[in-house]
Amino acid sequence: MIKRYALAALPITALLLVAGCSGNTQVGNASLLKGATGSGGNLGGQPTTTLASAPGATPTHRPSAPTTAAPPVTVHTATTVATHTSAAPTGPQVAIHISINGDNADMPAFDPSVAAIYTGTCAEWTNDDRVARSVIADAGSFHSPSLAPGATWTYCGTTTGSFTYHDGTRPYAVATLNVEAR
Repeated sequence: MIKRYALAALPITALLLVAGCSGNTQVGNASLLKGATGSGGNLGGQPTTTLASAPGATPTHRPSAPTTAAPPVTVHTATTVATHTSAAPTGPQVAIHISINGDNADMPAFDPSVAAIYTGTCAEWTNDDRVARSVIADAGSFHSPSLAPGATWTYCGTTTGSFTYHDGTRPYAVATLNVEAR
């Protein structure tokens, strides 16, 4: 019984597929194709049919004309045009992200605890704790404001060297930032 229904549905399914493909559905945008003028590249224009001429002759293309018989099946294909846009860099590049963690975290207070950047690039700290934290270089070369939970602060290296730093709220939470020449 199921086979009869499946066999009866097969011609109906084929008819629906042909009817869906033979409509005047247009896909794409002619302005995306180099040299396209709307109907020139057939994108956005009428479907075309290739007509065979005498043996050895070059086939010609002309718009399909409606017929009284079953219409020819025209396959429309979509053309994907990949575009890539990127904004020009607006400042120094963040080379490393450092997480500031709480005392009860399974990670060090600063993760990574030893980080390195090149001169002209930056290190960015993010407070991943539930209380305000800060970043203070032991020798005074950099000092962040108080960072609320989720806040970030960026320091860009201009002088080479090894800089130890700590959390202003926890002097025992220490780490090192190395700034190296390119």
